Amino acid sequence: MQQQVRVVQGDYDRRSPGWDSLYDGQPATLHDHVLQERLRLALAMVQQYGPGEGRSLDVGCGAGQLVAASAGLGYRSYGVDVSVAQTRWASRRAPGRISQADGTMLPWADAAFAVVTGLGYLEYLPNLAAGVAELARVVAPGGLVVVSMPNLLRLPYLADPVGVLRGRRNPQHRGYPRRYTTRGGLRALLTQAGLRPVSAVGHGLGPFTLGGRRVLSERQAIALDRSVPAWLGRFGADLVMAGVRPHDARSGTQ
Repeated sequence: MQQQVRVVQGDYDRRSPGWDSLYDGQPATLHDHVLQERLRLALAMVQQYGPGEGRSLDVGCGAGQLVAASAGLGYRSYGVDVSVAQTRWASRRAPGRISQADGTMLPWADAAFAVVTGLGYLEYLPNLAAGVAELARVVAPGGLVVVSMPNLLRLPYLADPVGVLRGRRNPQHRGYPRRYTTRGGLRALLTQAGLRPVSAVGHGLGPFTLGGRRVLSERQAIALDRSVPAWLGRFGADLVMAGVRPHDARSGTQ
């Protein structure tokens, strides 16, 4: 297992207890609000573009909330996570359907699932293209892949370039790099993996800073995010994108 994967695994093993209740009730922080909204948007894409039946897989499943929600949509849902502790929490929601494994080497055959999701997962991988290709490998022709990544062009970054530069010089993100991309970059990753992008949404306008210091409270930041017009979402902190695996030969299917 690669060093970065081991570090991420250890981090989420330590943080796993808080993940079990992160999606419950009203969010206390902007971080929790963004993750709850990300889950809602991903499920909406699954409902709109997914085949509506078959098996689903959530890669980087955390405590299993998306696995349980996919089952509620009628899928035979499964989850996988690199964190041993997270899989224990997830198994409480989906007994017998959670596996512990490196998401870049999934233990399933090609085209095994109708829907594959990966939220808050790709940004921790050393090789983004390989990670998306592995998700595309296990989705069936006509099936759907939904992923998310942090947005490089988020509005708070554009509003506080000084704070961004300070953060770049002194990274504090738990001892491992976290990758960012743009809508075009994420679209290119899906297309390169043989998927046809069908929907993209940005969300999470915050937290705003000045010189690297936050200028809004958690409550104010959540209220602001809920009030902004939809078109500003493209500058949000997070990007959610869906891609369909075509049936034709250009997608690499047989």
